[in-house]
Amino acid sequence: MDRDVAQLVALARIELPYRTAAFERLAAHCYPRIRRLARAITGSRDDADTVAQETMLKVFHGLPALREPARFDAWLQRTLVNTANSHLAAERRQREKARVWRQRIGTELQARSDAESTSLETASFDALIEGLNLRDRSILAFRLVEELDYPAIAHIMGMGESAVKMAYRRAIERLRQRHQDLV
Repeated sequence: MDRDVAQLVALARIELPYRTAAFERLAAHCYPRIRRLARAITGSRDDADTVAQETMLKVFHGLPALREPARFDAWLQRTLVNTANSHLAAERRQREKARVWRQRIGTELQARSDAESTSLETASFDALIEGLNLRDRSILAFRLVEELDYPAIAHIMGMGESAVKMAYRRAIERLRQRHQDLV
């Protein structure tokens, strides 16, 4: 670790969390390298930005408690790797939930279909849900992905149970109609 960084680390450990001048200089020095490493790890600019920012937040909160300031670079890189792993795992979970959601919506639509033989795979999921508002998407997600019952969804959404049931049925109907239009 170069001398300037060591001095900034020492000063930031003393100042944080009440004064941030030393940390800001440290962050300005480290951020471009952290972002490059995040880009190499995640393979995506957007993910790299998110991971680099989350890493710097963790450094901000963890720096005062750092036991071995001389090993700041190693700690910073380990923090980056752990943050990237957590972020990528969360992304995988989100993709899996979306896949499950698409499957369940497909099953629901096919069950409600009047013996149609067209396959949902021919239509894009994004195109199917394009016309749904956030409330309807949320209700579908809670019902089909999280498998919550109507009372639980009503509580979460701050709606009446009958309103949730009606919104769910209407959303499914809109998806079915949209599917027919796309096929």
